[in-house]
Amino acid sequence: MPTDFLAQYQPNATTTLALWYIQHFEKQGTWQKDFAFEKKLRDCQLDYTLGSLKRIDELLAQIRRLKPNPDTFFQHANHQVFLFTVAFYCGEVRGRLFQAAPVWYTWQEFTHQDADLIAQYPHSLDYQFVCALPDSAPFFPIQVILSRLFDDEPAQTLHAAVVGLQAACADDEVLPDTPPHNLRINMHEQLTHTPIEFLPYLQMLPPTSLYGDDLMAQIRALPTLYTKGRVVWAALVNADNRLLEYGETGASRAQIIYDPTGRTSVAQLDGFAEQFYQYQQDNPSLPNDKNELFTPVPSEISHMPLLAGSLWVWRPHLPNGMLTLPVFPILIADNVNAATVLPAKYWSDTAWYAKWLQQQAELNEQQSKEPRSSQETTYAFEHLLRQQPDFWINFHELMSPQAESLPDLGTQPRHHPVVPHESDQRFIQLCRADAMMTYPRVRERRPSMRKVFECAKQIQQHDTSETFENDVQMYAKLRLLDWQNLLAEVAEPYPKARPLPKVAAVLQRDKLGAAHVAKLVDFLQEQRFAHQNTTAMLYLSYLYYSGKLVPQFILEAEGSLKQAYALGDYRATKWLAEMLLLAPERTAALLADEVDNQALELEQAYRAAKAAGTFDYDEDEFIKQKQLFIYDPFAQLEWVRRLLYRATEQGHPSAKQRLHELIAEDRLPETASEMRFTDVNEWLMAHFNYQPDDFKLIYD
Repeated sequence: MPTDFLAQYQPNATTTLALWYIQHFEKQGTWQKDFAFEKKLRDCQLDYTLGSLKRIDELLAQIRRLKPNPDTFFQHANHQVFLFTVAFYCGEVRGRLFQAAPVWYTWQEFTHQDADLIAQYPHSLDYQFVCALPDSAPFFPIQVILSRLFDDEPAQTLHAAVVGLQAACADDEVLPDTPPHNLRINMHEQLTHTPIEFLPYLQMLPPTSLYGDDLMAQIRALPTLYTKGRVVWAALVNADNRLLEYGETGASRAQIIYDPTGRTSVAQLDGFAEQFYQYQQDNPSLPNDKNELFTPVPSEISHMPLLAGSLWVWRPHLPNGMLTLPVFPILIADNVNAATVLPAKYWSDTAWYAKWLQQQAELNEQQSKEPRSSQETTYAFEHLLRQQPDFWINFHELMSPQAESLPDLGTQPRHHPVVPHESDQRFIQLCRADAMMTYPRVRERRPSMRKVFECAKQIQQHDTSETFENDVQMYAKLRLLDWQNLLAEVAEPYPKARPLPKVAAVLQRDKLGAAHVAKLVDFLQEQRFAHQNTTAMLYLSYLYYSGKLVPQFILEAEGSLKQAYALGDYRATKWLAEMLLLAPERTAALLADEVDNQALELEQAYRAAKAAGTFDYDEDEFIKQKQLFIYDPFAQLEWVRRLLYRATEQGHPSAKQRLHELIAEDRLPETASEMRFTDVNEWLMAHFNYQPDDFKLIYD
């Protein structure tokens, strides 16, 4: 049976008490009961050197020479403050020397672990506080201090007791900081045991709304968090209500607090989270620094170095897909200002995991059911991967982390077969669908890519032996299109968008690894959504139109192109004209919104005329005629002409020349054969044979 790492060597309240004593002394705080020998102790310079222990030994010797009464000396509260401060300091020095975070226990906590300890360590002042280090005998600093003060022949100095058999350093050398108290799980080892086919379980798909958000730092940090991360407890401060509701499937943000040193107990973290929530409610005008994902919790809430911030919660990483308990393990890493929920797979053998599921079962009034039947995600996800190995099909370039970022994944795989419930697997599928829904590709009905490749090959070979559907031919033509002129335009300086020369250079390469492709797409998406960079939009449009490096998705390409066009980029305007020439069947997808906007004023005028009894307006026929206009081949050619004129007016240096080329090649008529092809309003008024008195056409 695996060790329950969430139950062993846990931080506790006594540890935070010990740290409070030391910090309060260092900050020269005031003491309710005064502080005996405070000045003399400060003269000892508690600077975390071994020399400071020798100075404390000398102070104890001075006090000893005063012949204090052992029966009454520590009945005085100010003497107790002195005793506890020295004891806690010595234990923390020992922790620095051994490079391990001490866990402090009261005598009751210590003996509660094993009843046999009571006989060995009777309840007395000697054993009131116990300093525990992993893989080391318990240390009783008060016992040593009392011996130094009252025994006729003290067994050892405080210095000797702290150092023990550990290799000592120079007396004036400041010992390195105490390392964090991490929950005892080795993530690198866990990754080696995770079968490589479970990579999709570890991955996250950011919604488009996350680009430009500070939480993208978490998505990008996942490789580091998985490979170099350590596990600490976090407590929930606040969350989107949907994360608390059974059956919801959308990922969302949650605000947490955690102790990066790992030395704050679960119960205390939970309490501090409640206090911090109230603190924010009482101080609504507090600045929210979007440049920092996690920031320090105010010291008035806790003396511990707590951090507060948000993380993106991907539901399948929770035992039941929701925040049932307010405290949970997270992954953090040094020098990384981000965190993520420790995927539930890695704590599925713990009592906390079972408590999580049981709590939800009780909330659902399902006490009679086995805990694992309460929407459990961990094993359901693994089982689903065996049925659908390509879990994130068509989204690989957007996923984090990429396989290359986890080189040790699955090098020593272990499998734990568990039969999940069908409802659990359905929940995972819904979570995936929810994650994908912000990307246009989910609405795209692509033809078989095998047929697209065959069609492209046939076009290249001028082979007409097989006939392909129109949509197959369109995808194939886009893959074969010579994009060099368009790419050259995007690479040229454009006054309203940041140039991206490194992207231009990367796209000249024939091959790029999956991790590099993911970084490229991530960068372009960030530029697109966070910075409204139309150059990035056009590069994304090229990638998805052509299928170079990424899966070919026309809706993704059109979404980026339309966004750049709406922002007035003359390159996008000309590019749009070129796309209409190549694939006129995409006119509706590209320009339907613009046609609707152009016809809106006429539609309102027709409705007003109908209300006045001057025109028999048929709304269904109006909608039908707008569609007919969009799909009319002569109107489509006029759209090309209009877009090239518009690009010229916007400042495009070669759009006018391109227009003349198309006319010279007989791909565009010199003028429209009928006015109704030039504008949707002309089309509609010609069809209905009615022009409102106050309606005027405005041509661009």
